[in-house]
Amino acid sequence: MHDSSVGGPLLWPVGEAWPTCSDEHEPYELTTLEDVRTRRRILAAAWQRPRPPGTNLLTPDEKVVVDRVAAGYDPALLPGEPLPLIPLAQLYARDVPDLPCPDGTDMLQVLWCPFDEIMDARSAVHLRWRRSTSVRNLLMHPPEPAFVG
Repeated sequence: MHDSSVGGPLLWPVGEAWPTCSDEHEPYELTTLEDVRTRRRILAAAWQRPRPPGTNLLTPDEKVVVDRVAAGYDPALLPGEPLPLIPLAQLYARDVPDLPCPDGTDMLQVLWCPFDEIMDARSAVHLRWRRSTSVRNLLMHPPEPAFVG
């Protein structure tokens, strides 16, 4: 939270509303963030293992999980209410010297919609400038969307 990062975590104060996306979505390849994390963990571990040429990258059990994740979920499961945005980047001015911070701020936070296909981008991206030293009580478990695209 106290470093620049891509994908989070964000230095976010408790009690400050988390931004949401209320735009219409045309979801495809519907999945969950946990499924995305699981798939990435499996593939990262598989690439680290030594294996003879011509053998499968994944074990049979891993392939079952990766295939299930790839199959996704029925888009009808997508909730109708606004979706919490996903942390994209947190940039501290100390790490990005040419970052044009407004007076009184030293950090830019970028959040975005959990879906690529949106009908109107008005609420799909959220930029938040803040002074990092003014954030006292940290939100430890930010909201996550039930599904992502």
